[in-house]
Amino acid sequence: MRGRLRSPARPVQPIPPALRTSHFPGPSPTSLSLLEDQLDQRGAEEFRRNAAKLALDGGRSIREVARELGVNHETLRNWVEALRRERRDGPAAVSGEERAELARLRRRVAELELEKEVLRKAAVFFARETDR
Repeated sequence: MRGRLRSPARPVQPIPPALRTSHFPGPSPTSLSLLEDQLDQRGAEEFRRNAAKLALDGGRSIREVARELGVNHETLRNWVEALRRERRDGPAAVSGEERAELARLRRRVAELELEKEVLRKAAVFFARETDR
């Protein structure tokens, strides 16, 4: 795969009509047709969350649910792990995007502190030069 450009985002494939039934065994938090409607109406984030709930609470394997939804099983596994972390840590936990933003802001603060220190030293130097 080296040297090949990958597409920025692979669109989620629609759920095949054969899978839009609610006759799957085990408790399911929502039907697959509702998941498809949520994908169309509210976006991918809600779809990811409910797909992870379906895999966690539905009593079926991640591979099985991923196959039914038309997503990669490793992708669904990541969504499930994120939901597990959220359930374990609570809704106040910091998300991955927030962590990245915090890291970016911390780097910026360090940069600004360095600039401030350089300017402070320059001010001291020039104050001494003007006193001579």
